[in-house]
Amino acid sequence: PAAAGEITPVVGGKLRTRRQISARLVVPPAPMAPKTTRATITHYITVEEKNGQVHKLSVKTDWVLHDTPYCECFHMREQMTIEACAEGAVVTKGFGLIFSQRTFVKSMIQSASLATQKKNVQPFIEFLQKRGGGQAEEAAFEEPEDIEVIQVVDATIKGFDVSKEADLLLAEDWSASNFLLDHLAFAGNTEVKVAPAAAGE
Repeated sequence: PAAAGEITPVVGGKLRTRRQISARLVVPPAPMAPKTTRATITHYITVEEKNGQVHKLSVKTDWVLHDTPYCECFHMREQMTIEACAEGAVVTKGFGLIFSQRTFVKSMIQSASLATQKKNVQPFIEFLQKRGGGQAEEAAFEEPEDIEVIQVVDATIKGFDVSKEADLLLAEDWSASNFLLDHLAFAGNTEVKVAPAAAGE
């Protein structure tokens, strides 16, 4: 296992780290679903530099739920990029479902996940707006035919400081000052615990 706080340098001006969080998440209303669920959230973070300046953050996140119906059959993976621009940052975010077991309710899980992602787009944009101190432009929800590769956010966030956020994400001592933890709290989730940093993959 990697030592706490370990950051992996990658050829081409990149730094990577991995952070795992346990939390209790709010569950959207659904038949047989509890109001909250325990979850394990693993962030794979890549910071890219260009000419000595941070210009891009990439965050791949695996969400594993422990108390929801059929949670043993699948988990969700989100992929987000935040790239510096003159106005602040361009943010894109997508998600897919990874099924580890066959289940007759696969289509229902896909539909429910898509509905939740749609519902969360505007609150997520508003959260980033507040953090950047500016406004969002070109916020969009795109719904391609294949749910497995769906993109849910494409927005320019004015005033979002990519370099500052990168420093917070690469810090050994995570606090509620970085945007990933802040967003968990913003969405009403509780019992958040952060494991030590590990080298990225």
